[in-house]
Amino acid sequence: MNCTCCKYNESVGVRQETIDAINEYLQEINIDRRVDRYWVCRRRKGAYPRVLEQILQDRYEHLILKKKEEHKANPDPTLIEEYQTQQIGAKLFANARYGLFANEYFEFANYQVAECITAEGRRIHKQMELMAQSKPYNFEVVFGFTDSTFFKDTAGLAKDHAVVAGLKKVDDFIQDCKTKLGVTVELKTVFTNSIFYGKKNRFVAWTGNDNDEPVIKGLDGLKNPYPLWVRKWFERIVVELVRHPETRYEVIPRLIKEAFDALDVITSQIDHERECILLKFSLCLNKYRHEYNEHTRQRRLAQLLDKDKGDLVHWYETHEDVYVESKRCRKGGKTYSVKPENLNLYGYKKLLLRKLKDSLEITGFNTAALEQELLEPNTNNDMAMFLPGVELQK
Repeated sequence: MNCTCCKYNESVGVRQETIDAINEYLQEINIDRRVDRYWVCRRRKGAYPRVLEQILQDRYEHLILKKKEEHKANPDPTLIEEYQTQQIGAKLFANARYGLFANEYFEFANYQVAECITAEGRRIHKQMELMAQSKPYNFEVVFGFTDSTFFKDTAGLAKDHAVVAGLKKVDDFIQDCKTKLGVTVELKTVFTNSIFYGKKNRFVAWTGNDNDEPVIKGLDGLKNPYPLWVRKWFERIVVELVRHPETRYEVIPRLIKEAFDALDVITSQIDHERECILLKFSLCLNKYRHEYNEHTRQRRLAQLLDKDKGDLVHWYETHEDVYVESKRCRKGGKTYSVKPENLNLYGYKKLLLRKLKDSLEITGFNTAALEQELLEPNTNNDMAMFLPGVELQK
């Protein structure tokens, strides 16, 4: 890329739409730099592009083999698994190229190659979305990121004949992408229910098949630092939302109440001399102890637990009016301890509701009223716990 032999050859320049995408991204992330022109050598093809062509061809062949095997009267599950493993491996190899060239420790790292890969992906996505929204497809673009775009057939896919017609349109669209854009697109999954969060790569979706688990992507409530109790009930409630949206206003408040009751049971059985896995926050230290600012939670926990870079530290949320020997800390108006004593159950309950807030609001709940109802059951509450007319994506 940007070789000396093709520098003055105007025909080898990276297309203007890709350059524009690079500059738009630089502006988005507030980098004061602008790209005028990139070009790609036409005299020599690099080692990676040559390998990539073979890898993508191998992937395509294994996808075909997998599809043929799946449509046999007696498909061989071992062969299907083998073909799937081969094609996934090829895909991962192909997708790794951005991270490879963007990694400063890679011997041939080149940020120009990395940003061209990203920008070209953005350009293709933009053109795909324009095609999808135009005739004869008239798809609604629901969400898109990196290497996936979610489309909704505005004609509806609720009935069998509509499903067949919709899939035929998808097949035609995929062929159009190959012909007009020169890219290979595949239909990965058809979802019947979904929740999208308007943030990069965050969604919950379900195929409608009882044998399939919902796909939960990028949701904060499932992150490892949070207690197992939070993650368990967060997942259960979100899954219920997407699998049974028609009963959500009756079932979800009941599930949250059940989660709170389970918390009370857990705390009544805690042995204060042992760790309580269900309620423990934890994180891995990514710096040495002395590298953290003096009053940060990470440094204080590292000191209390005698931990350092690469080690796990843990803590519990506690009431701030009770002192727990030397094992108690305070940060931002909250207190925490490395021992499961004086646990702030109200804080744990608030945390679960806070992590569920986006999911509940998108699906029509009035979270303020719901919180008042569940956390302050003795107050008079005339507010409705849901907002009529809000439906999940189908």
